[in-house]
Amino acid sequence: MRQVRALGRIVLSIDLPERLKNTPYDIELEDGDSIYIPSKPSTVQVIGSVYNPGAFVFDPKKDWSDYIKLAGGYTEGADKSNVFILKVDGSAVKLKQGLLGINLERIKWNKEAKRWEIGGNALEPGDTIVVPEKLTRIAWLRNIKDITQILYQIAVTAGVLIAVY
Repeated sequence: MRQVRALGRIVLSIDLPERLKNTPYDIELEDGDSIYIPSKPSTVQVIGSVYNPGAFVFDPKKDWSDYIKLAGGYTEGADKSNVFILKVDGSAVKLKQGLLGINLERIKWNKEAKRWEIGGNALEPGDTIVVPEKLTRIAWLRNIKDITQILYQIAVTAGVLIAVY
């Protein structure tokens, strides 16, 4: 993995150099590489299938559903089961809720503290909540084929009736 070259942006954990040593995040910078660390944002954005997409002031007491309400709620075409959060570090988290509303994918073992920790669906300043549009697939080709077959059978039947009489 260390030999694979990343193109574009990468998600990177930033910490003190001594904490990153000998971890997967201990990467070497090459000539021409640059690291851009934006200033700490103070907003949460809501984009996608909501009535009023926008940025809202971060409030640690609010969760993702509160921000969707602030954005006017879901539109009729919103895919509520596939809402996800683009985290400020560049990673994406799907909002799957399991037992007691906890995101089961965010339960992790903390080696240093020697305990299980629940990350939940906690928002951080700078996160973006994405509400995708529900995709409805229309089998146009199948419908056209069926209509063509019906027209063909009508034409054959009409041809037979004309030939007989």
